[in-house]
Order: sequence, then C-alpha cells, then structure tokens
Amino acid sequence: MALNGLVSLIARSAVFLDLTDDVRSKRLTRALGLPRAARPFVVAALAQQLQRPIVYLTSSVDGSRAMSDTLNALGTPTLRFSEPNTAFYDNVA
Repeated sequence: MALNGLVSLIARSAVFLDLTDDVRSKRLTRALGLPRAARPFVVAALAQQLQRPIVYLTSSVDGSRAMSDTLNALGTPTLRFSEPNTAFYDNVA
C-alpha cells in the first residue's frame, strides 16, 4: 500500500503550514507531541517543503534504522551516522 499521499496531504494542512513558518522564522520553541506513527510523514513533508537538511535524533539504533528506512520509502533520502562500536559489557548511554 502506497502511503506517499499522506505526505502531500500533511503538507497542505494549515497546522503544518504554521509549523513551517515557525521553523523558517526560528520561532519553534515547543515539542510537537506527534504520535510516533505520524513522525516520518511530518519529517518527509518538512524536508520537501523546507529544502534543507533535517537532523532527526533517536534513542536507539533500531529506531534510527526504522526511521531511515521509512523516510527512504517515502522518497526522502537519508544519511545515517553509524552507531558507536562498543564492547559487549560497555555501559553506554
């Protein structure tokens, strides 16, 4: 099932247009509170609308891979930075 249409639907919404205005004018000072399932679509719409790099941080390697795969499937190219190479017993945040 193709979900690319959701990106263009989001990009036309009034709330999203307000968000892009806030990002462009550097007025974004609050968390968006997006449901996890909506995040890739909003990020893809932002990347298309703003035409600039977006840094998306995750708390896990699996989350990074999943987001990167989803954005690539939506036609938004990604660049993933590799995870740190740690030993089995290293305590890393």
